[in-house]
Amino acid sequence: DRAASRPRDLLDRIKSTDRAFVVFNTQHGRDRALDKLREGFPLGEATLRLEAEENEPESVIWQHAGIGSGRLRRNIAKAITAQLLCITLWTVLLYLPYERYMASFSYANGDEPRGLSEMLFVALVVGAQTGLFATAHSFSHGAGFIYED
Repeated sequence: DRAASRPRDLLDRIKSTDRAFVVFNTQHGRDRALDKLREGFPLGEATLRLEAEENEPESVIWQHAGIGSGRLRRNIAKAITAQLLCITLWTVLLYLPYERYMASFSYANGDEPRGLSEMLFVALVVGAQTGLFATAHSFSHGAGFIYED
Protein backbone atom coordinates (compact mmCIF):
# COMPACT_ATOMS: atom_id res chain seq x y z
CA ASP A 1 0.00 0.00 0.00
CA ARG A 2 1.63 3.23 -1.24
CA ALA A 3 -0.10 5.56 1.25
CA ALA A 4 1.04 3.47 4.23
CA SER A 5 4.68 3.50 3.06
CA ARG A 6 4.92 7.31 2.95
CA PRO A 7 5.24 7.83 6.73
CA ARG A 8 7.75 4.98 6.89
CA ASP A 9 9.78 6.53 4.04
CA LEU A 10 9.72 9.86 5.85
CA LEU A 11 10.91 8.29 9.08
CA ASP A 12 13.69 6.44 7.27
CA ARG A 13 15.01 9.75 5.85
CA ILE A 14 15.07 11.61 9.18
CA LYS A 15 18.58 12.15 10.50
CA SER A 16 18.91 11.30 14.16
CA THR A 17 21.57 10.68 16.77
CA ASP A 18 22.32 7.96 19.26
CA ARG A 19 21.04 10.16 22.11
CA ALA A 20 17.71 11.54 23.18
CA PHE A 21 16.73 13.91 25.95
CA VAL A 22 13.80 13.44 28.27
CA VAL A 23 12.78 16.48 30.29
CA PHE A 24 10.93 15.69 33.51
CA ASN A 25 8.65 18.04 35.40
CA THR A 26 10.59 17.54 38.63
CA GLN A 27 13.93 16.24 39.73
CA HIS A 28 12.11 13.70 41.89
CA GLY A 29 10.35 12.34 38.78
CA ARG A 30 13.70 12.08 37.01
CA ASP A 31 15.25 10.23 39.94
CA ARG A 32 12.33 7.76 40.09
CA ALA A 33 12.66 7.02 36.36
CA LEU A 34 16.41 6.49 36.73
CA ASP A 35 15.82 4.05 39.60
CA LYS A 36 13.14 2.06 37.76
CA LEU A 37 15.07 1.85 34.49
CA ARG A 38 18.55 1.32 35.90
CA GLU A 39 19.17 -1.68 33.61
CA GLY A 40 17.59 -0.01 30.60
CA PHE A 41 14.65 -1.22 28.56
CA PRO A 42 14.40 -2.94 25.19
CA LEU A 43 13.22 -1.12 22.10
CA GLY A 44 13.39 -3.21 18.96
CA GLU A 45 16.87 -4.68 18.77
CA ALA A 46 18.42 -2.06 21.06
CA THR A 47 18.47 -1.54 24.80
CA LEU A 48 17.83 2.06 25.83
CA ARG A 49 19.50 3.39 28.95
CA LEU A 50 18.78 6.48 31.00
CA GLU A 51 21.52 8.68 32.42
CA ALA A 52 21.18 11.79 34.54
CA GLU A 53 22.28 14.88 32.66
CA GLU A 54 24.24 17.55 34.49
CA ASN A 55 23.06 20.38 32.23
CA GLU A 56 19.68 22.04 32.33
CA PRO A 57 17.50 21.85 29.19
CA GLU A 58 17.87 25.62 28.69
CA SER A 59 21.62 25.21 28.16
CA VAL A 60 21.25 22.64 25.36
CA ILE A 61 21.83 23.99 21.86
CA TRP A 62 19.39 21.68 20.12
CA GLN A 63 20.60 22.56 16.60
CA HIS A 64 24.01 21.09 17.48
CA ALA A 65 22.67 17.79 18.83
CA GLY A 66 23.27 16.02 15.51
CA ILE A 67 26.92 17.06 15.14
CA GLY A 68 29.12 14.00 15.37
CA SER A 69 32.40 13.85 17.28
CA GLY A 70 34.52 13.86 14.09
CA ARG A 71 32.87 16.98 12.76
CA LEU A 72 33.07 18.61 16.20
CA ARG A 73 36.83 17.96 16.34
CA ARG A 74 37.28 19.51 12.87
CA ASN A 75 35.17 22.51 13.86
CA ILE A 76 37.21 23.00 17.04
CA ALA A 77 40.46 22.83 15.06
CA LYS A 78 39.11 25.44 12.62
CA ALA A 79 37.98 27.68 15.49
CA ILE A 80 41.38 27.48 17.22
CA THR A 81 43.18 28.26 13.97
CA ALA A 82 40.90 31.22 13.22
CA GLN A 83 41.27 32.59 16.76
CA LEU A 84 45.06 32.26 16.63
CA LEU A 85 45.02 34.18 13.35
CA CYS A 86 42.90 36.92 14.95
CA ILE A 87 45.26 37.12 17.94
CA THR A 88 48.27 37.34 15.63
CA LEU A 89 46.65 40.12 13.61
CA TRP A 90 45.73 41.97 16.82
CA THR A 91 49.32 41.67 18.04
CA VAL A 92 50.97 42.77 14.79
CA LEU A 93 48.52 45.48 13.74
CA LEU A 94 47.56 47.02 17.07
CA TYR A 95 49.55 45.95 20.10
CA LEU A 96 53.08 46.08 18.69
CA PRO A 97 52.61 49.59 17.23
CA TYR A 98 51.15 50.69 20.59
CA GLU A 99 54.04 49.13 22.48
CA ARG A 100 56.65 50.72 20.17
CA TYR A 101 55.02 54.12 20.45
CA MET A 102 54.83 53.96 24.24
CA ALA A 103 58.42 52.66 24.47
CA SER A 104 59.69 55.55 22.34
CA PHE A 105 59.35 57.86 25.35
CA SER A 106 61.97 57.86 28.07
CA TYR A 107 59.47 59.04 30.71
CA ALA A 108 62.33 61.05 32.25
CA ASN A 109 61.85 64.74 32.81
CA GLY A 110 58.27 64.66 31.65
CA ASP A 111 59.00 62.95 28.30
CA GLU A 112 55.79 60.99 27.89
CA PRO A 113 53.04 60.64 25.30
CA ARG A 114 50.39 63.32 25.09
CA GLY A 115 47.06 62.51 26.65
CA LEU A 116 45.03 62.39 23.42
CA SER A 117 47.39 60.04 21.57
CA GLU A 118 47.74 57.79 24.60
CA MET A 119 43.96 57.62 25.03
CA LEU A 120 43.54 56.86 21.31
CA PHE A 121 45.99 53.96 21.42
CA VAL A 122 44.49 52.58 24.63
CA ALA A 123 40.99 52.81 23.11
CA LEU A 124 42.19 50.96 19.99
CA VAL A 125 43.79 48.18 22.02
CA VAL A 126 40.78 47.80 24.34
CA GLY A 127 38.36 47.88 21.39
CA ALA A 128 40.40 45.24 19.59
CA GLN A 129 40.47 43.05 22.71
CA THR A 130 36.70 43.30 22.89
CA GLY A 131 36.66 42.20 19.25
CA LEU A 132 38.82 39.20 20.18
CA PHE A 133 36.33 38.23 22.89
CA ALA A 134 33.51 38.48 20.35
CA THR A 135 35.38 36.34 17.80
CA ALA A 136 36.17 33.73 20.47
CA HIS A 137 32.48 33.57 21.39
CA SER A 138 31.47 33.30 17.75
CA PHE A 139 34.05 30.62 16.96
CA SER A 140 33.15 28.54 20.02
CA HIS A 141 29.43 28.71 19.19
CA GLY A 142 30.15 27.85 15.56
CA ALA A 143 32.21 24.82 16.58
CA GLY A 144 29.03 22.96 17.44
CA PHE A 145 29.18 22.32 21.16
CA ILE A 146 25.89 20.92 22.39
CA TYR A 147 25.93 22.78 25.72
CA GLU A 148 26.32 26.48 26.44
CA ASP A 149 27.63 25.88 29.96
